[in-house]
Amino acid sequence: MHKSTRFSDEEIDGCEQGSSDIDELDIIHIREWAGFRAYHKGHDYPAVRGTVIANGNEAMLFTTGYVSPLGTYPGPSSPRPLHLICQKLDTSIESVCRDILGLTKLDWNSSTFSIRMPVTIAVSRKVGAVMAEMVSAGGTPPSSYRFYM
Repeated sequence: MHKSTRFSDEEIDGCEQGSSDIDELDIIHIREWAGFRAYHKGHDYPAVRGTVIANGNEAMLFTTGYVSPLGTYPGPSSPRPLHLICQKLDTSIESVCRDILGLTKLDWNSSTFSIRMPVTIAVSRKVGAVMAEMVSAGGTPPSSYRFYM
């Protein structure tokens, strides 16, 4: 489970109750982190996409950056890592980083090679924007997710 704000104790309890049949549960707060950047010493390109700087249950994960097969960094400015705070960690911080990195390549509604935020957060923000626009126009947004795909 992950979201862009901290999980409350009640939310963590609810996640644990709702996933009682699941062996491992990771609860991750993903922060957009603007106060830290990293560069390769002596190179023209920024950190490699997928670079992780971990300390205990926290990590900085570069979901954008230099991509070796492309031979370049396909971004407009130096990449900023995501700050991952594991509020409950049954697997490992490395496993969490691999999963989140994989979720930055799954936006089938875009031709972009990769995005900064995992698709679960990026798409939920897009759905929220559509719903807010409908409400501001005086409408009632449909509750079924299929209307937003």
